[in-house]
Amino acid sequence: MTVHGQAPLWKGRGMTLLEDSPWNYPGRATTVPGLLTRDGFRTFAGIDTDDVARTRLSQGGPFGGRTLADVLAEQRRTPVTGRFPLVLVGADADPDRLREKLVAAGREPVVPMLLGVLDGCASAFVAGVHPLGYVPEAVRRAPGERLGVVVALLSRGQLAAVVATKVRVTVRDATGMLTVHGAPWQDRRGAARLYDTDAGVLARDGVPVGFGAQSDALAAWPVEVRELVSRETGLGLHQVTVPRSVMPRLAADPALRFQVRVLLRDLGASVPSGLDDLRPTVGLPVSS
Repeated sequence: MTVHGQAPLWKGRGMTLLEDSPWNYPGRATTVPGLLTRDGFRTFAGIDTDDVARTRLSQGGPFGGRTLADVLAEQRRTPVTGRFPLVLVGADADPDRLREKLVAAGREPVVPMLLGVLDGCASAFVAGVHPLGYVPEAVRRAPGERLGVVVALLSRGQLAAVVATKVRVTVRDATGMLTVHGAPWQDRRGAARLYDTDAGVLARDGVPVGFGAQSDALAAWPVEVRELVSRETGLGLHQVTVPRSVMPRLAADPALRFQVRVLLRDLGASVPSGLDDLRPTVGLPVSS
């Protein structure tokens, strides 16, 4: 990730960061707000919470000191008022990963990325396996807790491209529970979208397992699930909890991933996220 003109880590590759090493999921979420571009990530010099478009980029680099509105206009990109807020967790909150997704979908990766908090929420593991072999992060209801998130302001086409990479999710309106840089998000800025897993979240004895390292998720699987994976992959039972050993096998076997998800559900190791009171958004914007 490039900040203030440093050499970019991303070299224009395809979507390879997690294909090559799914055990590195979720990557590195940005901890500072800024503008994602094709060749880097330019930080903001504070956020104008009344009008994000007036936010200025930090000094240094090609856009130093200029407003976000001016930079987007110069780049001929969708203005802030035409963008759709999407709450990001997991790998999507990593600027390099988000860039890869957009480039692979043929979308220009110019995206304002802000920092937010979801009130009454916490992070968990999805009760299933992603096609790349890792266990994704999910958001769950957790009264009294607060979850730090990244909020991307996406064009119609960018939003459609990102959500299209999701597996078994419902996109919901999280506007009422979201604050961004200390200010409540409001409908006049656009409904804040959040993807909610339809598979449920991983639980042990009915209690959601907090999100952490991939090995934590594998170790939290009931022994019956680990035995299934051991039989189907030929790995020893202890190897099933080693991400580097098991994840390539899971990525290569769609039928096994399906069996894992169903068995987690049948064994009661999957519980609802608790977000079903948030209304689903009505479709997705037409790609443009």
